[in-house]
Amino acid sequence: MTVEYQSVAYPVVELTLPKWGVVKISTIDLCEKLIDQSGNPLSEEAEEIDDDIFFYVSSKEIKLPIDQLAKIVLADIL
Repeated sequence: MTVEYQSVAYPVVELTLPKWGVVKISTIDLCEKLIDQSGNPLSEEAEEIDDDIFFYVSSKEIKLPIDQLAKIVLADIL
């Protein structure tokens, strides 16, 4: 699965997490295109996309098996 922003496709993975259900994970590369350094969305479209993404990981981590990716996300948010 991918999300397109400014004509670039970014990977998105859906995970099922306890307490949160099905969530979308994408890459820090996408986050850096959507949000400025102060944490503000760069456009209305960027805000809509960011609102749909639960968590951002590295480009390397997004390629891991689902169970490993879930462990990374849970370790960071719990």
